[in-house]
Amino acid sequence: KLSVYKNRRGRYKGVYLWCKADLGICRVKPMFCTSWNYEIQSIEDIKIFTETAGLWQQGCELLAEAVETAPESKRQHVRYIYGVAKFCYHSFMTMLNIKKWWLLNRKLEISSEIDEAMDILDQMEQLLADEIANVRESIPLVEADSSLGWEPSMDYIADREHLEWKIRQVENVKCHTIPAYRKTIHG
Repeated sequence: KLSVYKNRRGRYKGVYLWCKADLGICRVKPMFCTSWNYEIQSIEDIKIFTETAGLWQQGCELLAEAVETAPESKRQHVRYIYGVAKFCYHSFMTMLNIKKWWLLNRKLEISSEIDEAMDILDQMEQLLADEIANVRESIPLVEADSSLGWEPSMDYIADREHLEWKIRQVENVKCHTIPAYRKTIHG
């Protein structure tokens, strides 16, 4: 059986996700994605994001070396470029972590096995810890360059205050929401 789901927001706005449902075990497996006019769309975001993150990280490592080897007269400018690149990398990692979280959450919603659900929750906890570390690494960057984290229509969205607020929200999910969810699974 095929089911079609419409998505009304985000990158996949105006697409249909075609799924195969196994009603015997209440599982739904995505098969492919089409646009509203039935053109096949790629749904390999995580693979692409992960590969891109690795390349971005390599670029940041090269820039870190460039900071050390740049002539003194240019070192401050190279350090600035490195800070911008590193902030972009951390922003990109947040985007990747959000996508991973969304996928894990969808898997958790349809999980019918206790062990599988607990494993998914373990993965979610690790992802939250990774995101907290990612945000903490961003704080010195936004303190060094006040233009980072500023968006004209929303003002500052990633200054120290906002990043620390985000850490508190993520820690709340990690320390309270996930443990409470675990209790509901065990009954």
